[in-house]
Amino acid sequence: MPKLGILVAVLLLLAIGWPMGKVGTNAGGVGGGGGAATLTVCGANVLDTRCDYVADGVADDVEIQAAIQALPPSPGGGEILLIGTFILAAEISAETIGGHFYNLTIRGLGAGVTRLTQPNGANLANLINIPDYRKDILIEGIEFDGNGLNQTTQPTFIRMYRCFRCTIQDNVFRNQAAVPGPNPSIAFTATTEDLIIAQNRFISAGPVSNESGGLGTTARVIITENFFSQYNRAWGAVGGAVSDFIITNNIFTDGLPGGMTIDIAAARNVLISGNIMDGMIHAQSAGGADPGRIIITQNQVLSPPETGIQVTAGVGSEDTAVIIAQNIVLNAGEAIPGKGAIALNPSSGRSSYANSIIADNIIIKSAGGGISVEWVDY
Repeated sequence: MPKLGILVAVLLLLAIGWPMGKVGTNAGGVGGGGGAATLTVCGANVLDTRCDYVADGVADDVEIQAAIQALPPSPGGGEILLIGTFILAAEISAETIGGHFYNLTIRGLGAGVTRLTQPNGANLANLINIPDYRKDILIEGIEFDGNGLNQTTQPTFIRMYRCFRCTIQDNVFRNQAAVPGPNPSIAFTATTEDLIIAQNRFISAGPVSNESGGLGTTARVIITENFFSQYNRAWGAVGGAVSDFIITNNIFTDGLPGGMTIDIAAARNVLISGNIMDGMIHAQSAGGADPGRIIITQNQVLSPPETGIQVTAGVGSEDTAVIIAQNIVLNAGEAIPGKGAIALNPSSGRSSYANSIIADNIIIKSAGGGISVEWVDY
């Protein structure tokens, strides 16, 4: 067909109202695109007739869950685009993703546009739950509001159990509880691998926490460029064997008393670098396993309540190998006098810190001295 004929045909289609598709569908509407399917769920506060699902403002998890279930089977999967405010009467679960176990994106348009919260007194355990053995999950651009002042229990915003190649990025987590406690904002457990948590903001919210509990190895985790404010322990690990962790370029400010800032247990092959924090860095034994092969460098550790940077190995450990270098530790031991700036200590009895280096750190106003090392064999 000559080029003029093609142009005339297109103009005729536009003149008779050629359908432009729903918001978020692959027919060409807002948020559309090629590849896997995209379904759009709109909150009750959104006035747009092009949405695939419209929530009722009471139990909005129903429409979001229906959209997840409607995604095509593998290898398709797809994206759920959330626009507006959503009130969750129950958790959102990736129980089945189009009948399969991988390839799901839950995406918002950013804080102030996409918001997930719970009604007064709902006391949900989780807002989003990624069950056992899910792969290729992305959650981004969502404001999570725990409505903590009107709850009696503290929710976990995102919980993942054995999640592979999962990414949590560019979200806001806030108002988890009246006073943030030990419950995590993000929890991952048992054999989670290839996890990225990046460029999120945590405001009056709990920690990012590995809760392996000895169930399996957690490996290849990157936690980077996040902002934590008014937290009670920002990174925590409880038991389990964890390895290949990178915790870099995070900011922790206005930490509440009573918790660590970065607290890793039984971790090996760890890099902690470029963080600015009110609080402490602590690597310790757990579940019969010891920390080892840890590099802690170029962090600013400001006003830690106890020792600023501490590694605690178990009895008889012989492969700890720690490098602590080029950090700034200011006002260590403010809450507990006698605690110094940097310490390598055995949890009990004798431990070996062979092949370890402490060098080129700046220590300012340490209440309990500068550097303490116990039981170094060579």
